[in-house]
Amino acid sequence: MVIFMNNLKRIFKSKSNFIFMVIFPIILIIILISFNNGEAKISIGVIDNDNTKLTEAFINQIEKENKINYIDQSEIKDFLLNLKNDYIIEIPKNFTKDIIRGQDVKIKGFFINGTNASKAPKYSMESFVNSAKTIAISSKGDEDTFYKAIDKYNEGILNVQNKNTNNTLVSKKNISFSLGFLAFNMLMLGVNITSIVLKDKQSKIYYRIFTAPVSPKKYTIQNLLSFLVVLLLQIIVIFAFIIGILKMQIPSLFETFLLFMFYSVFIVSFALFLCSNSKDLRTVSTISNITITPMAMLGGCFWPIEIMPEILQKISNFIPITWMLRAVNKLMYNNSLYNILPEISILSLFTIVFLLLACWRKEDIII
Repeated sequence: MVIFMNNLKRIFKSKSNFIFMVIFPIILIIILISFNNGEAKISIGVIDNDNTKLTEAFINQIEKENKINYIDQSEIKDFLLNLKNDYIIEIPKNFTKDIIRGQDVKIKGFFINGTNASKAPKYSMESFVNSAKTIAISSKGDEDTFYKAIDKYNEGILNVQNKNTNNTLVSKKNISFSLGFLAFNMLMLGVNITSIVLKDKQSKIYYRIFTAPVSPKKYTIQNLLSFLVVLLLQIIVIFAFIIGILKMQIPSLFETFLLFMFYSVFIVSFALFLCSNSKDLRTVSTISNITITPMAMLGGCFWPIEIMPEILQKISNFIPITWMLRAVNKLMYNNSLYNILPEISILSLFTIVFLLLACWRKEDIII
């Protein structure tokens, strides 16, 4: 593991790497929190066509983080246009029966295009409905068993929310943006550290290594491991800062940490792609400057994607960071890894594509 240890020494010896790894993200997160001390509650109109104990629990769950008022179906247009409600949901008739029977259910949502008011409540609703479906499967159609399990579920959610209310100093919105800045900084750090390979080639060290008893495969594996370890250390440091210093309570902490570990694999593949297709360090710097920041902007690191024009929102679907942050936002509302499989799958495809492109040029293949 000589190459692995030597890489770590070279990486941590650089002041710029330390700035990208710790200083820069911490400064950005502090600035964000200082300008955003909280978020106003979203006003949600509710049309309950089912009126059961389950829909009551469902609405109570939404009301913990939003302002709720009951309306009639004929009032939807008026309440949205006159800004009486930011978002309106309609619970269909037989909603509860369909869930207990294991059938698919859909809750209609109404909002004005161009706003991002639907984002947070949608994730919260999806989480509750998915949990109710899981409970229904376990109860095997027994209504009494189903409601007892729902009561226990609500008690558990209430305890978690009470704990978060007492200990959390910033909102979920701040947490999401803080993690968005971390995703942006990880990209910058990843490109910076993987340029070691390009430096070795320019200084001919790359070629001299293979005169020693080191196979190309070992050289590649130790390089990749060193890059992943540095990114993992950054994740640990920033998470520790967010939780320990800023006192943020990150929902689904373990799942979010695993997601960022997976994201670090994508970063290494993307950074290797840039380095393998660049002639020198200046080229890498130029390409990274004109790609990383626009990717972060379109992906939602600096602001919600929903406030961008529709054409940019469509373009953002082709940006890897978009899918990463969508998964983060889902996890903010207590979704499991199973619920973010679509985002992980798409991020995996981007990872594979960049790895293949990185190995496209024959002279850069090391296997």
